[in-house]
Amino acid sequence: MRSHRARLQHTPFVPDTGLVTQLAQAQVEGRLEEKLLHFGKPKLLIVGELGNLPVEASAANLFFRSSAAPTSVPRRW
Repeated sequence: MRSHRARLQHTPFVPDTGLVTQLAQAQVEGRLEEKLLHFGKPKLLIVGELGNLPVEASAANLFFRSSAAPTSVPRRW
């Protein structure tokens, strides 16, 4: 039980608007692939408040790209 709590303490959390904003900014700066890898590294990324606000199609596309992005860290399912 203790090891599960320790893992949860290191689980990143980002609000949906924060994730989309960071991805959009990275796209403008030409660093989108780098940012996608950044968000793809953790085994678990908690995205909060998803669905509370309407999202433009371009922002939704960035969000879904982040959830489907390949990572540099192999995952074991």
